[in-house]
Amino acid sequence: MVKLHQAREELRPVREDFEAKNKQLLDEMPKFHHSRIDYLQPSFEALIRAQVVYFTEMHNIFGELTDQIDQAGLTDEQRERENEAKLNELRALSIVADD
Repeated sequence: MVKLHQAREELRPVREDFEAKNKQLLDEMPKFHHSRIDYLQPSFEALIRAQVVYFTEMHNIFGELTDQIDQAGLTDEQRERENEAKLNELRALSIVADD
């Protein structure tokens, strides 16, 4: 009986501490949950802006390259022959090893 009473007395401050911290968490968790938007929204906006800049730049570069390729007015077969001729010139160099 004495040990039971002593265990209850030791449990009381621990229970009070638990209840105080639990109450604090229950009060703060909704605030924390709602504040996530204030944190994440600028991050998402920055990501989207970075993607817009990147893809705009890639679009411009692709457009410039397409204009350069299309200026010659060659067909695909003519371009392929021209590329193969340039590759053969490179393969003929003395610094290129045979496979």
